[in-house]
Amino acid sequence: MSNSNKIKDNKLEDMILIIVMSIYAIFGMYYIPYMLVLFPVPFVIYGMKNGITRNIMNLIVTCIIVGIAESIEYGLLLLIMFTPGTLLFYYLIKKRKRPMEIIGIVTITFFISILIILGFVNTLGIDFMTELENEIHEMFESQIESIEDMDFTSYEFAKEQDLLEERYELSLLIIPSVLFVLSLIASYLNYLLISFGLKKLDINIITRPKFSNFRLPDNIVLGLITMFIGIFIMEKMDLGYTDVIIINLVTLISLMFSIQGLSVLDYFLGRFNIFPLIRFITYLMLLFNSAMVIMLTIVGFIDTIFDLRKRKNKS
Repeated sequence: MSNSNKIKDNKLEDMILIIVMSIYAIFGMYYIPYMLVLFPVPFVIYGMKNGITRNIMNLIVTCIIVGIAESIEYGLLLLIMFTPGTLLFYYLIKKRKRPMEIIGIVTITFFISILIILGFVNTLGIDFMTELENEIHEMFESQIESIEDMDFTSYEFAKEQDLLEERYELSLLIIPSVLFVLSLIASYLNYLLISFGLKKLDINIITRPKFSNFRLPDNIVLGLITMFIGIFIMEKMDLGYTDVIIINLVTLISLMFSIQGLSVLDYFLGRFNIFPLIRFITYLMLLFNSAMVIMLTIVGFIDTIFDLRKRKNKS
């Protein structure tokens, strides 16, 4: 193929990618906002095939087109949210980093990007936290109305109302943890789709992370002790916000240990060759049972200390 034909093909590929992703972004904004978390996937795959320069240029041009077609603010939000993660995915995959390391770093990057976006939105006169609080309050009010229609005694109604109020207050406090979890889910889904896409292109420089191999860092317990000591010192110095920090920290710790506990279960079910559909149904049943989630958290903590799967010996 001559150089001129190759250049034409490259420009055509760039144009197709830009047009498709512009439509994807606009469609996602109006109909399925959650699908926007997968925005980096085509750009990373395309970048691994054609180089980082064309990758970033196409991403920037796509955001510009979206900004012109919809609004400058929306184009900027896409650029701020996904450019750092796209660059990191490309760089870390090129460096052959471990799957969990890539997912962890990109999760933190997505989380920071969300915080930057919230600050950016506030400068536009939109108080995101107030809007979110109002939505949660409306959900709380609708739940109150639903229990009013039930055949409760005054004591039972008051008890249910107190329980709902506690959940409402807790849901407001753990918003940072929820945003971090959403960042983790987005990073994991992006990584899975990128690995699938690269495999289809016969670019075998990335491995799919096995959930049964998920494990928190070996020094996580020491790190947690250090963080709680720091929070204790903050409380003694009366620096404020310690209650919020503790609640979010406990929420994240519980989540991470429960995920590790679930990965331990996945490992042992895999060893016994349990049919995948049965395993999936088992996981759903466990996750919707609060008592079993607590058990998974305990198992995850025990695995961190005693290495139930003997991963250290196999590494």
